Amino acid sequence: MPIFLDSGKSSEVEKYMKMGIIRGVTTNPTILLKDGVTGGMEGVKKQSIEIARLIHP
Repeated sequence: MPIFLDSGKSSEVEKYMKMGIIRGVTTNPTILLKDGVTGGMEGVKKQSIEIARLIHP
């Protein structure tokens, strides 16, 4: 069964991807803002792209 991390923090995503225990990340603007992303929707977009880069196969 695949496990997905609910986080907007790049450091957490990177940590668990390296451990090989997650298949991907579930995130949305609410999670990203809770995890400290600033800059409105542009900040959300930037962080989403960063997370996508980290989980890209």
